[in-house]
Amino acid sequence: MLCDTCQRIFSHYCEECEETFDQGNPYTGHYLPHHSSFDSLQKASEASCQICIHLIPFFVSTNTDKVDPVTSVRIWKSSESQGFGLTIFGHKTSPDQPGSKNVARTFLAISEVLIEPTKTHGLSSDQIVLPDSTDSVKLRAQMREWISDCCHKHRSSRRTRKNFRHYMPTRLLQVSGLSGDDQIRLVNSADHFDNTRTNNYMTLSHRWGKGDFLKLEKFNKTSLQSSILLKSLPKTYRDAVEVTRWLGVQYLWIDSLCIVQDDVVEWRLEASHMADVYSFSYCNIASTGAFDASHGLWFPRDPKMIEATIVQPLWPQAAGGSFVVMTPAETIHHQFITQPLMSRAWVVQERILAPRALHFSPSQVFWECEHMFACEAIPKNFPTDFADIFSDGGYFNPWNNNITYWDDLIQVYSSCSLTYPGDKLIALSGVARRAHELVPKTYDVYLAGMWKSSIFNNLLWHLARLEHPPRKLYRGSEYRAPSWSWASVDGRINNFFIYRHQDKYVIQPLATLDSYNIQTACTDPFGQVLSARLTLNGFVFRVCFSNIAVQEPGGLSQSEVRIESMESMRGDILKEAKSLLNPYLRFDDLTVEKGIASGEKYDLPFHGIIIRSLQPLPGVTLNPQMHGLILRETRTNEFERVGIFQLTTSITEMESMLSSLSEERIVLI
Repeated sequence: MLCDTCQRIFSHYCEECEETFDQGNPYTGHYLPHHSSFDSLQKASEASCQICIHLIPFFVSTNTDKVDPVTSVRIWKSSESQGFGLTIFGHKTSPDQPGSKNVARTFLAISEVLIEPTKTHGLSSDQIVLPDSTDSVKLRAQMREWISDCCHKHRSSRRTRKNFRHYMPTRLLQVSGLSGDDQIRLVNSADHFDNTRTNNYMTLSHRWGKGDFLKLEKFNKTSLQSSILLKSLPKTYRDAVEVTRWLGVQYLWIDSLCIVQDDVVEWRLEASHMADVYSFSYCNIASTGAFDASHGLWFPRDPKMIEATIVQPLWPQAAGGSFVVMTPAETIHHQFITQPLMSRAWVVQERILAPRALHFSPSQVFWECEHMFACEAIPKNFPTDFADIFSDGGYFNPWNNNITYWDDLIQVYSSCSLTYPGDKLIALSGVARRAHELVPKTYDVYLAGMWKSSIFNNLLWHLARLEHPPRKLYRGSEYRAPSWSWASVDGRINNFFIYRHQDKYVIQPLATLDSYNIQTACTDPFGQVLSARLTLNGFVFRVCFSNIAVQEPGGLSQSEVRIESMESMRGDILKEAKSLLNPYLRFDDLTVEKGIASGEKYDLPFHGIIIRSLQPLPGVTLNPQMHGLILRETRTNEFERVGIFQLTTSITEMESMLSSLSEERIVLI
């Protein structure tokens, strides 16, 4: 629905509006008056006005009591579709020029809403009316339509790999074809299925939570193969069984009931098969809005909060057509990625690997496949620009030859949480395996969360440290990955300047990989790592640090540690170190950084190894840089990573510094 103020937008048209229409620019042109006070806007939002409701969140950081903002609107013709756009501005107006055409404005909030032709999204007035619960007959029909369209109209998905080979999980839950609807049972695929044909099965993505619920264990395996009463299962499992039956599928895979939970050997083996389990799933059921298995898939809701609104603008450019007011893609994106399931690390690979998924959230059910993202409110598809926004939140195509996809994936994956930190590499092993199979030339050898073909870019990761104040410890006490791998720490990982100004530099590796040795817990090269060593050849130096506090804007300290002196392994002092411009250090743990800052003495010296140089292209007024790792010696020529550095200098000084150093062979652990 729309408030009266927003309804007037579609009946207003003047000469100044026409100029703005023709410009097609959301941020230039004529302002159309909208709400005259924040109170008016807020009341419209509370009444579920589909336009006003999306502007309110942008005022969160604004003190609206002291500054009572007004709103105005620009209408523009979209250059990318047959529709229009509304840019809604929240601003305070200059008091000495009220009503002036050229009134001065201080913008406090901006939101965009697209007005798309109903035919683009296959909408009609009866389709936009939604029930007051996600548990509805209408939704069941919509889910079947989504799946049917995906299976029969979308081009073959590389992620399903149906043409590669036949696969069935070790165990499945049979949910139909039994003596009663009040029970299911566990089946062993090898005994139950004919290997000559494929049987569809569903999978479930969910948060376990801390509740005590039925799990497959050694003692009850035989019992569960006989019968499992639905009433003995948590609500999410019961609802997943119901959805599976609706869709005419006979089998369902749930991790806690299909993997023996008290058998470590089996668990590791099954974890290595996770890529296949989800890749060959008919459809993944995602309990996206539930914090644990007791919440279920269905939620009551206020349909006015999500229903699309159909309008018939009186603008000449609309030609009397029927249009739908689209919920901004950013809003849908935010609603989706902030759901409880999206914070779970395991779900990252589940979303990537599954050919299609149904996401059950409190507001509505979302559909996701490689070719389309949709929801109950807009069931046919979102605007084309939604895919770009959505990729920031989660769906990645790691099968592309461009290595940046892996970096993006790690950034999102590392932002998610794990109940057991030791699963850091295991929970990503399925994606790693699939990437290796599909793009072997690029992803040639997997090295504890990195790829040999891009190892020197991968090594230059750093922690984003989004918490304020930052945590003291980011590296866990129990071993799960080598110090040089991003998987050895907790927190969001960023790649260190790998793409910043990349087109303005010539990037030259200054280290070489001599050898590597990765020991995993089983034969799976993508699974749990027990030990890992990299042997590198490169320019190595000793470094001494000093305590110098550097304040960033806002009063936050970037680092209290700076380079005081550098010397070669022969003991020669590098004079060039004194002329380094803005040396940048980033430590992996605050324990090391604070220790140096407080004057703590370390038994063994710190070192650095230069990984690469960046030399500006001709005509580019940027300084050359050198990037590398900060190391701490653990034994002779054996080092652990403690951070990264960037040195900025002149070409002459960089060449002089490198000529003063000799290549050394070191081992990173």
